[in-house]
Amino acid sequence: MFVIGCGVSPKEAKEYKEHLRLIHLPVVRMSDSLEMAFEAYDTVRIKKLIRRANLVNDNAIARLKKVEPITSDSNLYKNTMKFLRVFRSVLRNEYSEKLYLYCIPNENFTLQNQQEVVRLDASKREKLILASRKLEDAELEFAERYNLEIVD
Repeated sequence: MFVIGCGVSPKEAKEYKEHLRLIHLPVVRMSDSLEMAFEAYDTVRIKKLIRRANLVNDNAIARLKKVEPITSDSNLYKNTMKFLRVFRSVLRNEYSEKLYLYCIPNENFTLQNQQEVVRLDASKREKLILASRKLEDAELEFAERYNLEIVD
């Protein structure tokens, strides 16, 4: 648990930033795995990954809630939590709805179903890209404030 007061050293800031990054990184990896499973139309794997991603994401949110934001951090903590909540929403909405559509037998899959898949993909992409950009901007701002190395 991080509880850092007003006088934050660069070392403490670096540890804090890395700690937040380690919390959300498994969620990013789950998102990548889900995308690959959807591209392969592997519904069995998708179902397993959605269940696992929900667990990983809920665990990340619980871990983040235990972190006390440092006093000078107005954006990094907030945008890390926002990213995790957006991903949870996408899991429970766009990914789950898309899985339902993928389970429709080919002979019953309609143009309307295909259009819905495209709409869900666009919605998912828009939400995740916006949350990711805000988190990246917050990481950059934090790194600049404490003169930290920016790591991809």
